[in-house]
Amino acid sequence: MFFAKAPGRFLLLLLSFLTAAVWSAGCMAPPEQSDDKLVIAVSIPPQKAFVTAICQDQAQVVTVILPGYSPANYEPDAREMQQLSEADVYFSIGVAAEEAYILPRLGSVPVVDLAERVARELPDRRFASGSRDPHIWLSVARVRIMAGAILEAVVELDPDKADFYTANARIFLEELDQLEQDIHALLADDAGQTIVVYHPSYGYLADEAGLRMLSLEEEGKEATPQHLQNLIDQAREASVGVIFCQAEIDSRQSAAFAEEIGARIQILDPLSEDYVANMRAIARAFADAS
Repeated sequence: MFFAKAPGRFLLLLLSFLTAAVWSAGCMAPPEQSDDKLVIAVSIPPQKAFVTAICQDQAQVVTVILPGYSPANYEPDAREMQQLSEADVYFSIGVAAEEAYILPRLGSVPVVDLAERVARELPDRRFASGSRDPHIWLSVARVRIMAGAILEAVVELDPDKADFYTANARIFLEELDQLEQDIHALLADDAGQTIVVYHPSYGYLADEAGLRMLSLEEEGKEATPQHLQNLIDQAREASVGVIFCQAEIDSRQSAAFAEEIGARIQILDPLSEDYVANMRAIARAFADAS
């Protein structure tokens, strides 16, 4: 079974041998509607986008951590856990709330660890402290690997629709290829530039684009006075004009920091369900800030 052991390159086999006729507009016609759709649980909204791209309307996707809540510490209530217990599969992604509050309470629901699948092929990014950076969905290269793992799982769970899922996965991978090209084009002239963020969500994207990311937050806590002064000095030296924050994280320190260096605050959303458009918007914001 896939859930026990999945071959690392199985996506390539699926795309080679299972792809069938494709819609003339670019999508494969879905199978006849049925009431036995897969119920798929995910942690964060971007994962819902990945699953929906592959399954379309042939799966019901349950998202645990909704917009406005933190993947670091969200704790589902009893009603939410009951809903999760009915899922055919849970796709975890390595955020802190999973280990603390979700996975230990899932019971017999099969879990596909997308973070582990990604780490087999691309190394995790590390913070200065040595701890793992969990924001892997902000790396297009890593989302490709996640798409492969999702495809393998849904084909195993619902083999009668394998051609449908595989064709959709191919289209999604092509969309990711175009997204990656667009991001590189937007940021091609900005390699070496400095971006300042409150929460360090964008390290994978920054690394792939050759940007330097400075974060006010350290290990989930606001910057110490010493760290803050060091960041102020570096931001001034780099002529930083924008501080990037998240709507769900209220930080007065960000406002004070921005005022100190004469910068403005811009809100970005690393957890948007509209994944492809949002990634382009983030890249454009970084390019405009340089």
